[in-house]
Amino acid sequence: MNTMVGMMIADLQIEYGSSTSTAVPCTVPSFLIVAGMFMCCYPQDAVENARWSSAMRDIMLSITPESADLRRFWDSLGSSCVVLGIFLHAGVKRTLGGEIFNFLGRVSLPVYLLHNQLMKSLLTWMIYLPSALKSPPDVDSKELVLERGSTVHMALSIVIFYVVLYRLAYWWSYYIDPICASIVNWLTKKAYGEGSLTEKPVLAL
Repeated sequence: MNTMVGMMIADLQIEYGSSTSTAVPCTVPSFLIVAGMFMCCYPQDAVENARWSSAMRDIMLSITPESADLRRFWDSLGSSCVVLGIFLHAGVKRTLGGEIFNFLGRVSLPVYLLHNQLMKSLLTWMIYLPSALKSPPDVDSKELVLERGSTVHMALSIVIFYVVLYRLAYWWSYYIDPICASIVNWLTKKAYGEGSLTEKPVLAL
């Protein structure tokens, strides 16, 4: 669903350009953004605890296969509505086109690729290493009983984690992405029979 919406938005941008932001009243994209964010609020558990989530469950059950993960359907539908609303809303598009948001967009893929590894290594070490150094292993299980640090310790650990994460993501986008782009361009030329057989991708560092 998200892929198809992305392709549709790309085609609209190529075909109509900036005029898409004036094609519909601003209330329509605003409604799409708000409705999409509401759809993304569909809970993972205890759906029956609220009327609104129960109603959403019943709606999706009537149009999805049996045993489907309803949360993923609502997340996909909601995110597609948010993206389409942003695309059609000139003011939101202008705000998200700022320098900070452009940077966050450029490094979003490296952040996605790196965050899990850093959470399981750097962040875990920062949070639990002080406790591991001073806590003797349990005599029976021979396992360490680790505790988190103070609130200040946790806050500093999280700040350092995000600084390191986005610094590495920036380096990735600056050094790794151009290499990947060069390889993709080279493979594309080979697939279309362009360029010489001895030509190799340019890997500039």
